[in-house]
Parts: sequence; C-alpha cells; structure tokens
Amino acid sequence: MKSLISSLNLKTMPLSLAGVLLGALLAVADFHVHWAVVAAVIFAAASLHVYHHTGNKIALAPSVIFAVLSVYFSFGKILLLESLLLLLFTYFIMRFAAGFLSTGKGRIADAAVLTLLTGPVAVFGTYYLCSHSFGSWVLLFPALSMGILAAATAGLADGYRKVSVTLMMIAALALISVYPFLRIYDPAHYRFAIMIPIYMMLLVRMCTDKVKGIEGYQPIFSFCLLTLALITGLGYVTYLF
Repeated sequence: MKSLISSLNLKTMPLSLAGVLLGALLAVADFHVHWAVVAAVIFAAASLHVYHHTGNKIALAPSVIFAVLSVYFSFGKILLLESLLLLLFTYFIMRFAAGFLSTGKGRIADAAVLTLLTGPVAVFGTYYLCSHSFGSWVLLFPALSMGILAAATAGLADGYRKVSVTLMMIAALALISVYPFLRIYDPAHYRFAIMIPIYMMLLVRMCTDKVKGIEGYQPIFSFCLLTLALITGLGYVTYLF
C-alpha cells in the first residue's frame, strides 16, 4: 500500500492542478460557468497526473472518462466539431507530454515544456473549456507564473541549483503581480500578495539550510503553488460579490 501511494507522487499533484484551478476560477469570474465543468476538468487533471506517474492502463480510464465528461458538460454534446477537436487536442497533448518528459531532453528543455503544459496550456485550456473563450492576452501573466512555479518546484527533485529555483520563483511572482494592474482595480485582486512573503521566507530558508536537502522543500512549495492559485482565483471571483 505504501509503495502504491508513493507511486502516485501525490506531493507533486498540486503542480498538475494549480493551472487548471486558476483557469477555472478566472473563467468563473468572467462568465457564467456550470459547476460540473469545473469539477470534471479538475478530476481529469488529477487522473492524468496519476496516469503519468504510474503508467497504469487502469489509471488511464478515469482520465479519459473525466476528459469526455468535461467536454460534454461544456458543450452539451460530444459529436460536435469543436468538441471532437478539443478531445483530439487533449489526446495529442497527453502523448506529447508522456513522450517528451520521459526521454529526458535536458533540464532546460524539460523545464520549458513543463512550464508550457502546466501554465498556458492548463490555464487557457481550462478557461476555454469553461467559457468557450480564450479571454484576453493578459492571461499570459498568471498562466506563465503558474507554469514557471510548477517547473521550479518540480526541479527541486531533479537537482536544480538553489539559485536557479530562486530566480524562477521570483520571476513567476513578479509576473502574477502584473496581472491585477491590467484588470479593473479592486483590492480583492491583490489577495494573492499574502503568499509573496511566504515564498520569500521559504526561499531564504531553503538557500541557507545546510542540513535539509533542496528536494525536501518540494512538498511545501507544491502546497504553496496550489494555495496561490486558489487565493488568486478567488480574489477575482469574490469581486463579483
């Protein structure tokens, strides 16, 4: 049982969910979104994470089921050109991610692909699935922030240097800080800022820690990323009220 749980790599599941969660919440803030779409796409992302880390064909079944349900709840039908294209795109993204990340092209290439998949693809893809719109180009700021933070956090277990992780995280926090300035002003949009000193404190502790290995900080940074996505998204949703 312990080995099974370990194989699921649950400590890094937030890296797969953060961009999806943020994309869904930002769509809810801008459009009327059915809760079933949000639930299905989050379960699909979680299932894909499990499948990616286990390679188990049984784990693939819920991934496919929830992906199909996400499209069905979004469009009301599966046999629509738009629905079929979205499912086809999801399939190729899954194949590309599984093939590329398993071959180990190098840290820079892996980080770039992981940034793209967990950032822009996750945020814009979920936003579109929930709203049938890609939104504004300014979504790139929070999307890239999610992706860079995910890549940096994943790199903690891949031998990244402390300075590389620190610079990536600072750049990501700077990107997400730009986004509210490009939206309608409201204090709620800045609630995410509560996470900045927490990140800074953890980065300082990581860089000065001579006992605990850098990989030991991965679980807390994973949790921080999911928390950042949740607080950021809710800041825009609560603006509606």
